[in-house]
Amino acid sequence: MSHLVETMAYANAVPWHGLGNNVQEDASIEEWQQQAGLDWSVSKRPVHFAG
Repeated sequence: MSHLVETMAYANAVPWHGLGNNVQEDASIEEWQQQAGLDWSVSKRPVHFAG
């Protein structure tokens, strides 16, 4: 079975695809974000279209 998972975090049992980082259930949201690869920042930027 295929998947499109690149990064993720999980607690307890390893997912069927074997990917991701095991994180304690009571870890902080910041730890979950970092281990899941979701610790990026977002900022607004102007968008320019050429056509």
